[in-house]
Amino acid sequence: MMSRPFKFLANRFRDYCGDESGNPTVEFVMIAPMLFWLTFSVLEIGWINTQKTMLERGLNITVRELRLGLLADTSNENLKARICENSILLRDCLNVIHIEMLPITQDPASFPACFDRAEDIDPVTTYNPGARSEIMFVRVCVVVDPLMPGMGIATQLHRDASGGLQLIAFSAFTNEPS
Repeated sequence: MMSRPFKFLANRFRDYCGDESGNPTVEFVMIAPMLFWLTFSVLEIGWINTQKTMLERGLNITVRELRLGLLADTSNENLKARICENSILLRDCLNVIHIEMLPITQDPASFPACFDRAEDIDPVTTYNPGARSEIMFVRVCVVVDPLMPGMGIATQLHRDASGGLQLIAFSAFTNEPS
C-alpha cells in the first residue's frame, strides 16, 4: 500500500521533468533583463552624447563669433545666452550653464565649477575676457538630467546632489588685435 503513492509521485515527477513546454519562458526570464539593460543603456548614452555634442557645438560657434569679433557684448550673461542659443537640445540651459574664461597663462583648476541645482548658490569662477593677443581658455559646464534615471547605465553614472549629470566642454582662442 505504501509503494503505490510513491510510485504515483515518482511517475508524476518523471513526467514533470520530461515536460519541455515552459522552456522558452525560462530562457526569456533569464535573458530579458540583460537585453532591457543593454537597450536602456544604449538609449541613455546616445542621449548624453547628443547633449554633449550640442553643448560643444554651441561653444564652438560662440567662440568663433568671439574670435571674429562678431560679438559686441562679451559679458558672461551674453556668452551664456549665445551658447544656449546655439546648443539646440539643452533644456533650461540659461539656468544650468556655467562659464569659466581665463588667460591660458593661468593654470585652470582640474575640475570646473558647475551649477549646483540643489542649492541656490552660483559658484564663483573666473571670467576674464582678456587683453589683445592673449590666448584665452573657455570652459563650460551644464547640468542635465538622465533620460531614464532608474534604468540601464544611468544608475551607474556619477550624479550631483540634484541627480543631474555634468557635461563639460572647453575651447581656446586668441584675442585678435583690433
